[in-house]
Amino acid sequence: MLIKKFFITGCTPCIAVTKVLEELKSEGFKLPEIKETDMSSPKIQWECIEKYNLVNVPTLIFYEDNGEEKGRLEWFISKEQIVDMLENQPNK
Repeated sequence: MLIKKFFITGCTPCIAVTKVLEELKSEGFKLPEIKETDMSSPKIQWECIEKYNLVNVPTLIFYEDNGEEKGRLEWFISKEQIVDMLENQPNK
């Protein structure tokens, strides 16, 4: 599994989701690889919006090992939502 994380520097919800991910790690939760994209540049924002159909930041896109998108979480993201996405295999 892979998580793609899209954020903007200084964005309050983006900072919050980073803290949630760090908290999960510190509690011993095994997170998959996380690839981060800082969308602070307008050029990068448009590229990501078009390529990934992003609506909000932060956005976490979860991918299966086969590369298929498993689901996504956007905006204010709780620890429980992340754990549910990783453990429960929800539908898109």
